[in-house]
Amino acid sequence: MGDPKRIDLVQWKDLMRRLRFTGADLTERDATLCFMASRMLVIDSHTEKGKKKCESIRLEDFLEAMCHVATLKALPTEEEVASSGCADAGEYLIKLETEHPMKLQQLERERGIPWGADVWSGDMVSFAKRLDMVICLMLRTIEEGTAGSDDLMVKAAEVTQFFQNT
Repeated sequence: MGDPKRIDLVQWKDLMRRLRFTGADLTERDATLCFMASRMLVIDSHTEKGKKKCESIRLEDFLEAMCHVATLKALPTEEEVASSGCADAGEYLIKLETEHPMKLQQLERERGIPWGADVWSGDMVSFAKRLDMVICLMLRTIEEGTAGSDDLMVKAAEVTQFFQNT
């Protein structure tokens, strides 16, 4: 059994799939690059400890990887979320997925940002807002697949149930 405080690339890609983050906007390759770019630098990758650090990420690295995801993921504007009556971008994107899948696919194609692109040019939502939207989407997706309340306060039991159900 691996270190419970670390996740490897296979687990990361599985998480991205379970959260339904990968698609036209965030490809599996993009998700892999988010993971790889977030790994800790290692002095000697030939030692057991160094190899472990090269092949997995800890919480801090996970947060960095989610920042990379936030820069690439196709997201709605604040106006779109407000006019839809949804509480946040996560609820809006799940509603699109359920009720208007073609509209979601169009949004992903048109607003997905390729790896390496200049993410701060044009009419872009600020990074902090983008990160908030991605975190809301992650929490809403977990809540959608569990019996807990939909309050963006995900409990450990909900996470366990989410992984059992997906």
